Amino acid sequence: MGLRIRRAQQSDLSALPPLLRASFAHYQDALVYSEAVLGLFRDQWWRPLRGLVAEDGGALVGVALAGLRELELDGGELTCGHIGPVAVLPELWGKGLGARLVRGLEPLSVDLLTLTVNRVERVGGFYTRLGYRELETWIPRVLDLRRPLSPRRAPEASTRHALIERAQPLQPRDAPLVASFQLGDSHIQLVRWPVTSRQGVQVVRLFTAQIVARGPSGPDLDACLDQALDWARAQGVELVWGRPQVVGGLRGFTLGGGEGVSRMVLPRTPRGSEAAARALSWWPAGPSP
Repeated sequence: MGLRIRRAQQSDLSALPPLLRASFAHYQDALVYSEAVLGLFRDQWWRPLRGLVAEDGGALVGVALAGLRELELDGGELTCGHIGPVAVLPELWGKGLGARLVRGLEPLSVDLLTLTVNRVERVGGFYTRLGYRELETWIPRVLDLRRPLSPRRAPEASTRHALIERAQPLQPRDAPLVASFQLGDSHIQLVRWPVTSRQGVQVVRLFTAQIVARGPSGPDLDACLDQALDWARAQGVELVWGRPQVVGGLRGFTLGGGEGVSRMVLPRTPRGSEAAARALSWWPAGPSP
């Protein structure tokens, strides 16, 4: 049987980790795609699951997945399809398979398609040739838990324990963890991700945590942050990071290195084009570890 492209099915998820790890093996600080990570994407972002897989002789050799999200624009609904991950086995690079998979997602009934790319990997040109254009580039803010934070005088509120609303079990080892901390009106939500990192000639596995939501500022938020960082340390996290819009103003976070992360968009309707033109007023959040 030759190469064929078909719709992705839930049963494909268990076969995807080896394909994704092989495709992203050359990346710096690449997410470790395990069944647990894909399960979180499915439960949080891929409902309903949309996407395509490429098969050759019954084995998966390529994939492009997408999740749908309903957003709001001027009081009306806006349907966004966020693409990712897109992966092809390295031995098939340069043969047009990735482009076929991405273009195959364009018939989705959405107002616009979005995706996130790491500019260091120089893949932005690939998507530009497919009609996507860059909306913004941002550099993550990071906090290295291997270094002690500068001491501060803790307000009275910080002596209270923030409530852990949700924390998934630590096992299996490659599973992402999601935890939410609430104190008064303030809250912080973070996700622990397993990643691989190149240190010289060695490739090591470590955990990072992404702060995906916070607010509002004040002594209670400082206490939530303290509790969240204590939790992250207990889970083996070495680096905490987030978008500047999310972690800006939080104690200890500094501008990360590298060339940043780009959001790209392909409008499919006039309403999608309007949303793209006003990109900073909406956030098509998808998998962006």
